[in-house]
Amino acid sequence: MRLAILLSLLLGTQAADAQWGIRFLTPHGENVTKLGLFRQLGLGIGIDHNVSGRTAIGFDYVWSFRKLMPEEGIAYSTTWNGYSIEYVDVTSYAGLQYRSIYFLKDDLYGPYVGATVGFRRVEQTITSFYARDNATGNYVPDSEFGVNSQRGELVTVFPIGLRLGTRGDIEDGFFGDLYVGIGYQLGGNKAISDYKFLDEESELSGLVFQVGYAWGFGW
Repeated sequence: MRLAILLSLLLGTQAADAQWGIRFLTPHGENVTKLGLFRQLGLGIGIDHNVSGRTAIGFDYVWSFRKLMPEEGIAYSTTWNGYSIEYVDVTSYAGLQYRSIYFLKDDLYGPYVGATVGFRRVEQTITSFYARDNATGNYVPDSEFGVNSQRGELVTVFPIGLRLGTRGDIEDGFFGDLYVGIGYQLGGNKAISDYKFLDEESELSGLVFQVGYAWGFGW
């Protein structure tokens, strides 16, 4: 009987101390491809949960701005195998990420270190393509290179890494989180599509960085 009372008191205390928060990532940046970190900005939404006196966990769902504006792309001019080639690369990503937080002081706010793991679904579409044979000066049709501007290529990558940041106290009702991260993208460091002429910036990154700011509400 005494044990039951003690357990109920302990569980009741843990439930009372449990804190949750919802966050909005505005903006969130990561170099899913080799284009560059600040040219692949996005948005996100997530949840935070304080687990113990110095630890917290969370989940975020993020998507790139190009997921919302698929008509926007990056124009490239390159040469390959005797051809001068121009194309527009429209690459977008979306995915889920788990993160852990360990605060560096004995409280549930302030500077922290943590780990991240997740997945990204990446889609690449090549549009506005044309190629010119440098030897003859003649233009070559898309079909000669197998380009299909109506169909995107889809791949899934799995970024894992470490994060540093500083987060406010979600018990205050409103909090912010400024963070940077570094990691490796499993399934990356290669081309998304089979097109041999693509610029290196159109390839998936191996080493990935994250930077962003999140704000939200706790209860």
